[in-house]
Amino acid sequence: MRRFATPIRPNSFYGHTILEELPNTFGEDPTPLFIREAVQNSLDAHDEINVTVSIELKLRKVPADVLNSVFEKAGFSTDKEHFFLEFSDFGTYGLDGALQEPESLDDMGRFWRFALSMGVPQANDDAGGSWGMGKSIYHLMGSGFIIIYSQTKKENLSRLCAKWIVDERDTERAYLRDVGTGIAFWGSKENVPLTDINEIRPTLSNLGLSIRNEPGTSIFIHLDHDPEKYGFNDLKEFEQNFLRHCYQEVYRWYVIRLGDNFKHKLTIRNLPYHYKRSFERNPSFYLFRNLFETAYGYLKQDESESKDDSDIKIVPLKIKNKNITAVLVYRDLTRSELLMQAPDNFKSPVEYLMNNTSQESRSVCGMTRAAGMIVKYDSALLPEPGNPDEYRIGLLLINPECELKKPGSRSQYINAESYFRGCEGKDHSGWDDSLWSKIRKFREQSNYARMLFREIKNLFKDHDGTQKIDVSRDIAQGRIAGDLILGAFGFGHSGHAQSPDYSEHSPNGGSSGGTKSSIKEVKIHMIPKEGIIVFLVDLEVAKNQPLLLQSVAKVEKKYLTRRSWTEQFDINPPWNEAYDGLVNDRYNMTDKIVATDDGIKIPAGKRMELSILIRVESSDTRIKLGIKDLLL
Repeated sequence: MRRFATPIRPNSFYGHTILEELPNTFGEDPTPLFIREAVQNSLDAHDEINVTVSIELKLRKVPADVLNSVFEKAGFSTDKEHFFLEFSDFGTYGLDGALQEPESLDDMGRFWRFALSMGVPQANDDAGGSWGMGKSIYHLMGSGFIIIYSQTKKENLSRLCAKWIVDERDTERAYLRDVGTGIAFWGSKENVPLTDINEIRPTLSNLGLSIRNEPGTSIFIHLDHDPEKYGFNDLKEFEQNFLRHCYQEVYRWYVIRLGDNFKHKLTIRNLPYHYKRSFERNPSFYLFRNLFETAYGYLKQDESESKDDSDIKIVPLKIKNKNITAVLVYRDLTRSELLMQAPDNFKSPVEYLMNNTSQESRSVCGMTRAAGMIVKYDSALLPEPGNPDEYRIGLLLINPECELKKPGSRSQYINAESYFRGCEGKDHSGWDDSLWSKIRKFREQSNYARMLFREIKNLFKDHDGTQKIDVSRDIAQGRIAGDLILGAFGFGHSGHAQSPDYSEHSPNGGSSGGTKSSIKEVKIHMIPKEGIIVFLVDLEVAKNQPLLLQSVAKVEKKYLTRRSWTEQFDINPPWNEAYDGLVNDRYNMTDKIVATDDGIKIPAGKRMELSILIRVESSDTRIKLGIKDLLL
């Protein structure tokens, strides 16, 4: 196949600009991002007649002399083995459309969109980024060289080409040293693939590949020579486990879509039986199908209240709307139910789903839309269960039928599915309100995603409005055990700071003039081995009203300070409080802040961030911070 190098022209794209466009938020290994993008591209190209989209993965080895004989001026190194990952889909339209350059972006067919349009700016205000930038992951997955082979459904035509995109500035790794832009194309003409089956057949045969007998697309990715890029120690381990790693990523992100709840179902062809058995038996995977079925069924029933369906908790979520914006479903499971014990010895859900081996969390929540791909797994969205032997697994599903008021409009609406899709960014790795506004060039920004997450946090508040997070601490073992309340009185509210209903105190009058006293933000850091919780408190104090910052423990329906605990029970309280200083003493307030048995006295009229250390000595002590006005 002839090579055609992309020449340097005014305003032309270079290899490094394309490769750096797509951020990888999943770590150094590009496999998760590749699988997410590749599978979704196949699902998006589904044939309307077929109800199933199938994918297949293969690991191939091709000699360098064969590659260099097929691809003109490719320059594959002859002293190294060359591995290719083959990703094929079936039940799709294939890369159809015109071969000549389209007159407008609207005339782009699938072939141009996938193979040739990377770097072309989008003209539609409702779309983001540049055409095909998400496709750069196919090049980032390996050395940058890919072979594209497609059989179209509409025209019943075959198309074969190759493309190499490298960072033209990297003199040590750049294969295309004679190409100034770092971009080259192999085909019959510049940007034109082979279409004659009599040319395609021998080319594929030389590479050890077969002619497709049904519509769809096969992408062959030249993998990097360094196995550590994919998380393996050496080449032998890579050969033995790379395909399993890829298939596990399919289950990790598309386990819902592999179920039977979609018109266009996703299946995996020729998945080795021992892989499939392991994945299908893993509760960390198949539980998400049950959670999705529960959430989706709940939306279809148009219910409006929380339900407890056996062990699965169902909670509808509403934000500025009478309709349900999303549904949260979750379930607590023991280590035994998760098959984490012998003889199965499965890893924890946090390890499988988040690639987190630190075991610092026993909670994981997946976020998804109607499309069925898990957008993100989050270990902080749901609190951990109180039982230290249990894990909490949840799923947050956006209601596609919910309408939200369009930002910047008084009368127009947008469905929640479209809004949250627009909040995902190029790698679809989370929901960020600012991305929706930025992509659509709106000055007005909505906070629907932020409000949704805030609503979830409110679900787990105690009756007094305090955020409750299950934490436990075993002093002898030096690890976290029991419940810890991390909220604060006055948090996020305007108005006068008030004390909780202490047994010996009552709320005190307001501050005089100007700013109202309030706790603006509380950040938490844990030192598990020492049993210490570090509170970083952003505090704004009224001009003429000093405050007392107190840590209190909940006893039945009231709160006790350290002093009142000692007076009531005649024993030392099970927690210690220490003022650790100001984070930024820009007002020279350090000497004016005084720690007493009743709490920490804060002078009036400043905003400051303090560091408070709390050491909890009992596994069932529940602590919170509060502020109360001091009498002048």
